Amino acid sequence: IIPLADTRGEINHICLFIYDVTDTATNKMAQEEANVKLQELSRIDHLTNLFNRGYWEVRLEQEFKRFERYGQVSSLVMLDIDHFKSVNDRFGHGMGDDVIRHLSRCIKEQIRDLDIPGRYGGEEFGIVLTNTTLGGAKVISERLRVAAEEMRLFHHGTEVKFTISLGVCELNSSIESYKEWIHRADTA
Repeated sequence: IIPLADTRGEINHICLFIYDVTDTATNKMAQEEANVKLQELSRIDHLTNLFNRGYWEVRLEQEFKRFERYGQVSSLVMLDIDHFKSVNDRFGHGMGDDVIRHLSRCIKEQIRDLDIPGRYGGEEFGIVLTNTTLGGAKVISERLRVAAEEMRLFHHGTEVKFTISLGVCELNSSIESYKEWIHRADTA
């Protein structure tokens, strides 16, 4: 608001400026929404909708540090699809992608919300089972193995069957780094 004086110096009028910030506010909200979406996209593997390897390893390292500080038990499951190359060779890469997608959904269905599943690479996956002992991890792993084995996929009328192999390692004080934890679970 600006007062407007006449030639005698008396103020009989005012000038009022009104700024419409609707576009600015709308654009800012859209930008914030886009940033949230980009952050999510940078953490998620597009094929599986699980965490990608980079973000999954960050979460794995956090869980390792939590164990170092508080001693909270956690187990790591590493799994891969057996003879995956033969699925791709026999049915094509599109079917291979379908197998990976279905297994990813199966993983999500079999674990809890607080567990941390990720695509480690190709047809290999990792799952951090928080607050879970080796015994509990073995139960979940067997449930996953059976669910994958019972999965029914078809390619042009031909059933596509596959199995998975899993290794489990409970975090303990002899493990010196999260990378060693991965190695032990992968070896198992």
